[in-house]
Amino acid sequence: MKRITTYLLAVCLLATVLSVCASAEVIAGSCGKNVNYTLDLDSKTLTITGEGEIDWLPEGEDGNSMEFTNYWFRYRTQIETVVVGEGITSLEEHAFYCFTELTRVELPESLTVINYAAFEGCEKLRSIRLPSHLERIEVYAFGDCASLESLTLPKTLTEFHGESVNGGATRYGCGSLAAIHVEDGNPAFVSRDGVLLSKDGALLVCYPSGKTQRSYTVPAEVREIEPFAFSNCTALRSVTGSGSVRKIGYLAFGGCTALESVRLGSTQQEIDEFVFSSCRNLREVYYDYDPYYFRDVYEQTYYAAPVAWAVKNEITNGVRDNCSQPNGICTRAQIVTFLWRAAGSPRPESSQMPFEDVKLSYFCHDAVLWAVENHITTGKDPAHFAPDGKCTRAEAVTFLWRAAQIGEAASENDVDGDNRFTDVSSNSYYYDAVRWAVKNGITTGLNDTTFGPDRTCTRAQIVTFLYRDMCKET
Repeated sequence: MKRITTYLLAVCLLATVLSVCASAEVIAGSCGKNVNYTLDLDSKTLTITGEGEIDWLPEGEDGNSMEFTNYWFRYRTQIETVVVGEGITSLEEHAFYCFTELTRVELPESLTVINYAAFEGCEKLRSIRLPSHLERIEVYAFGDCASLESLTLPKTLTEFHGESVNGGATRYGCGSLAAIHVEDGNPAFVSRDGVLLSKDGALLVCYPSGKTQRSYTVPAEVREIEPFAFSNCTALRSVTGSGSVRKIGYLAFGGCTALESVRLGSTQQEIDEFVFSSCRNLREVYYDYDPYYFRDVYEQTYYAAPVAWAVKNEITNGVRDNCSQPNGICTRAQIVTFLWRAAGSPRPESSQMPFEDVKLSYFCHDAVLWAVENHITTGKDPAHFAPDGKCTRAEAVTFLWRAAQIGEAASENDVDGDNRFTDVSSNSYYYDAVRWAVKNGITTGLNDTTFGPDRTCTRAQIVTFLYRDMCKET
């Protein structure tokens, strides 16, 4: 009897221990005002229930939100299933970040928002059904979901970006995602051959990075290519267009490592930064110039056509960040370089630079040599050209006048007529040059009686003078 009692006590003790161990496999807690979670490590399932939004996940001791110390993040490599219950409206940023074993997800019809990087790095997730009331998917939401094969956007969704699935500058895209579909009745998006466009077709939102086609023709109605639209499309080799595209967004083709040719036609107004970043095989990018290519050149300005002409003829290509700086002061170095390029960038006969302030490494070196040889300039003094000096209106028309006489009979550039400008004296070095410029329609002065010889010239004015002199037939 004593042995039986001992045996029964042992069995009870073992059952208690097993019960404690079993309960240790379930972790539960709160992850929002009215939201709770249960993590069953035995079934590798995370279940979220309640109403409202999942709160911002807790931060690590150093304040870095990527180093979660609570909730489920520490178990991210063990969870295979996520079930989000009805009543939850929003998945917070990084909610299921780097759930590397996740293969199954159930989302509620109440869900309206999938936030930044919510499923980023879920590399085994092959499919996910998006709920019918979903309104917004933020950037990187499915970044680096390498196995995700297709995605269907519900008719309620109105916010989605190429960056949501194609990755970005430091992220990988969904390398298996070959198509994005859209339910009928969606007011914001439409899918064509798996490529996501705005409803009117004017915006190319996303060309899925898992598409295997080697070439793509941009639809004729597309006016803008969104940032990251083609990012990390490693199979794509050529992209062509009909000339309708007027803007290409940031990193639009970033990471397209096989891309060799982009020919989009003739109407680009704006090309953002790093558009072709990491396109290491890119050999050809073609677009004819449009005056609105520069952000600071507008159709209604007097210099729009001259700037377009100057860029097309490789006289100038702007300064930086798609800007022409039309109101920037033109230097003496810039104007002789413009003139030299307009003449075809001829090679100077001499290599002996008379000016000590024009070094061999200066961009204007050959242009200054050419200008000296052709008597366009003699410098500020015999030893100095002053390349960074501001070019005055008097200097500009004089340089132009002298350049116009190269290879021509003197009679062709003789000037006649009265000088109407009270600030241009007959004994000034620019007297004949000003009269020639007025006669040939290059300038009309600041007003009927004022030329402003000592005023500095802007880049827009110089290019316009050149255009009127060399392109009179336009």
